[in-house]
Amino acid sequence: NNGRRNVLKGRCCANSSPHRRKVLRRRANSRSFPPTVLPALCELEVAPPEGVATTALCALKVASPEVAAAPAPAPAQKRREPLHVAEGRAAEHGPSVELSQFEDFILGVKLGCLAYVDDKPGTIENLVNCKEAIEDIAGGVEQARAPLTELLAKLGFTVDRIFSHHGILGDGEANDTQGFIAHSKHDVVLAYRGTENVWDLVTDLTAVHVPFKPMQDQALGHSAIFSCLGQTKGPDLGRVHRGFYDAFLSSIPDIQEVLLPQLQGPHPKRLVIAGHSLGGAIATGALAYLLQSIDFAALPHNVLFVTIGQPRFGNQHFRQWVDSELVRLRKLGKCCAARIVHDHDGVPLVPPERMSYEHVADLHLLTEAGDLLVSPGLRLGRAERLSEYIEDHNPTLYLQL
Repeated sequence: NNGRRNVLKGRCCANSSPHRRKVLRRRANSRSFPPTVLPALCELEVAPPEGVATTALCALKVASPEVAAAPAPAPAQKRREPLHVAEGRAAEHGPSVELSQFEDFILGVKLGCLAYVDDKPGTIENLVNCKEAIEDIAGGVEQARAPLTELLAKLGFTVDRIFSHHGILGDGEANDTQGFIAHSKHDVVLAYRGTENVWDLVTDLTAVHVPFKPMQDQALGHSAIFSCLGQTKGPDLGRVHRGFYDAFLSSIPDIQEVLLPQLQGPHPKRLVIAGHSLGGAIATGALAYLLQSIDFAALPHNVLFVTIGQPRFGNQHFRQWVDSELVRLRKLGKCCAARIVHDHDGVPLVPPERMSYEHVADLHLLTEAGDLLVSPGLRLGRAERLSEYIEDHNPTLYLQL
């Protein structure tokens, strides 16, 4: 059937209906993380754990003397149920997927993880949540201490630029945007670093929507201070999260100076855009900018967009515009876009839908068992349960593809 297969828990189903969801099995080496009680968020209507003050950063569960003295070992802790649930988990519909795309997804996950390091000595030592992921990709603890240039070389890429933009923007907001641009014979890569401080990401709900107008705002390097108060010139491409948008804008010079020239030749290139967490949100802004800047339909190039555990970036109008472009290119065989979400990861719930934010690109739900459910009928997790699932935002979970 045109080189496509349905795989359910590792078995090939050659005669499966094209309307059935495609479930593709990979490794299932689940990792558990110690339970941590995290602060409640009034903005998200997150109820605090019983008996824990909302101002507490963390409360450790300490066994009572009676429990500690019990002769019998305590039973193994039962793993929490998934935060995000695909209806039926075995279901009925979804686009067919080329098995070869899984290698592309894995590459995107690795590149998004590697964006957490650079060529500076000791960067890996300063990581907490992402350190294990880098070690897995590098093949060991000692190998992970190598500079990013060497780690990417093992994947066949040559680094063109490692960028890092810190400081206070003209509108008074702090900026910290990091990532890299690299290339191989057939690929050009743009990857953005995420954040180690997930609670900064979850609680940053004060940013207003601003118009997505990078062609205007790139000269400023940030969104116009009063752009939220009225209409601005140019096409209406929707509104986006101000903080994520400003972080993307600071990388436009890198895109223009290093990435775009590599797409001007006659030879076909695949543009790979990747990021984890905050990096995935910034990558969404970069994807939209490049879709606006380049007519991929008229050029020999194609796009691979892979994000893992990203928060929402824009409103419904922005999502509709980006998705329409992705669908148009996909019909031409020029685009593959995967927004991968682990079923225990709470960060994709923010910023909340009630603040008019929506996700772009097809959902690919990665289960704790290692199955990837493509565009499943998804029941989103409840916001009040978000604090239970922050630790499962660890990028190491996404390497289980």
